[in-house]
Amino acid sequence: MPTDRRPEGGAPFPTTITSAVLALKSEDTNTQRDGWERVARAYLAPIERYVALRFRLTAAEAADTSQAFFARALEKGTFSAFDPTKARFRTYVRTCLDRFVVDERRRNKAMKRGGDAITVEIDDEHAVAMNGPDPDACFEDEWKKHVLERALERLREDLRASKKTEHLTVFERFHLETDTPPSYSAIASELGITVTDVTNRLSYARRKLRAMVIDILREITASEEEFRAEAKAVLGVDL
Repeated sequence: MPTDRRPEGGAPFPTTITSAVLALKSEDTNTQRDGWERVARAYLAPIERYVALRFRLTAAEAADTSQAFFARALEKGTFSAFDPTKARFRTYVRTCLDRFVVDERRRNKAMKRGGDAITVEIDDEHAVAMNGPDPDACFEDEWKKHVLERALERLREDLRASKKTEHLTVFERFHLETDTPPSYSAIASELGITVTDVTNRLSYARRKLRAMVIDILREITASEEEFRAEAKAVLGVDL
């Protein structure tokens, strides 16, 4: 199946099922399943971290709540009902998630303990909204972290597979291993290469990482407008 893989994001939004969000709307069962799995990979981890922060849950409670949310969304076809003309997909997911947690709390309060429903003990939803973190900012932060984590994982796999481990080492030394990046000359001395080599390897790895972020965003957005807005949020640049 052809896909638009140009990393600079300048081409029109692909009309094939590169987008997991669009795949959810497919009439083909296998395509729907593939879309669902990709959405779950993209959102489960940030959702767990978000509900732990937003609703003051333990890690175990957050994991259970997130799994229950995805199960309910799959059962009800929640994500396939998304309308890209009304909101970004991640905003839609966060809104559905908040509603789910509050509804579960209300349902659990009406049931005796020990029932089949998940028990989610949170403060009154209005108090949480007033005193807790801003929901949009909180969810965006966790979502962006996860996008970058996934892109970094792909970068490592790509550089190792292409036998460019020195490029990866330079990138990790400069960006990941210390709060204050070492100088290019320090990295060059450590690895026994020139400063020009450090510059070139770091530039290559950064371009690769950017391309992988763009690929991930293509997968989890439903329109060109949404893609560009999310790219701005993650990369800080207009594409």
